[in-house]
Amino acid sequence: MNLDLKAQLNILIGQINSRYGNLAQALDHFFLARTIYQQKQAHKKISELYILIAEAYYHQKDFETASYYYRQGLPY
Repeated sequence: MNLDLKAQLNILIGQINSRYGNLAQALDHFFLARTIYQQKQAHKKISELYILIAEAYYHQKDFETASYYYRQGLPY
């Protein structure tokens, strides 16, 4: 399977899990996508992914962790 497609699929599944409150499963998928993007050195995609991770934590009311990932997602 194409690595970009695999990363996008993991992000989509992560977003669905996050929406339904399955934070652990959502984060598993987000971090799998991050691993793929790190291998490809796709820094912009990683930054975008950190925003999704932050939003998942925010919806779970873990504001400290959400803040950390929002900062990680900021452009350099």
